[in-house]
Amino acid sequence: MESMWFEEKKYVTRRFEFDAKAIATLREKAKSELVPNPTRVEALTCFLWKHAITSASRHGGTSRRASAVAHAVNLRRRLKPPMPDNAIGNLFLWATTIYNPSDTGETTDELCDLLQLLHESFNGLDHDSLDALRGEDGRRAIFEYLDQLLEWTEILDPTPEIYSFTSWINILDEVDFGWGKPFWIGVMGKVGPAFRNLTVFVNTQRGNGIEAWVTMDEKQMFIMEKDPQFLAFASPNPRIMNV
Repeated sequence: MESMWFEEKKYVTRRFEFDAKAIATLREKAKSELVPNPTRVEALTCFLWKHAITSASRHGGTSRRASAVAHAVNLRRRLKPPMPDNAIGNLFLWATTIYNPSDTGETTDELCDLLQLLHESFNGLDHDSLDALRGEDGRRAIFEYLDQLLEWTEILDPTPEIYSFTSWINILDEVDFGWGKPFWIGVMGKVGPAFRNLTVFVNTQRGNGIEAWVTMDEKQMFIMEKDPQFLAFASPNPRIMNV
């Protein structure tokens, strides 16, 4: 299980900002008959996933391998009755999905196709599935869930590259330790040597945009942040204040 999340490489973290116009355009591109109204986070997750797939292929110089997304999902509002947003504890699960080009023989990954996969994994964490996690039966369900993740490493060759996402949007914006609300929220300092392919979303402090703090293999990141199709929507490390 650890090999799915940790790998010793040289990682870098970059900050990208998506303004409201870019997000609206991506949501429009990502919508489909099955998902007519994708959320901002869903659209950005799949946009970054799509370009991570592309950069990994260019870096490796091979055909596209299978890749997976694990997205942290807050369970508080999904429970019945729902729990308050400020309930303390790690009340989340990973919504997981996998994209395998060999399933269809195609090497394209349209944004709307990836979003349908992600949206389906979110919907899988509904009240009925969460209710099944209670009591002794819940332990068994958790073990089955972990076994399913391990099957990816055993069935597919090469092992899928996994990309993790979590959203801090609207979580820290109201924090006030007595000297006012934060003007700007940063995510992390020095990147760890092993936890790979992690993206954290936070609100921008102006313009209803979203910042994505992306940790990725250094060579793969170099390819992605030079891609004009990526830069058409993402602004690398913009100034925090216009002064």
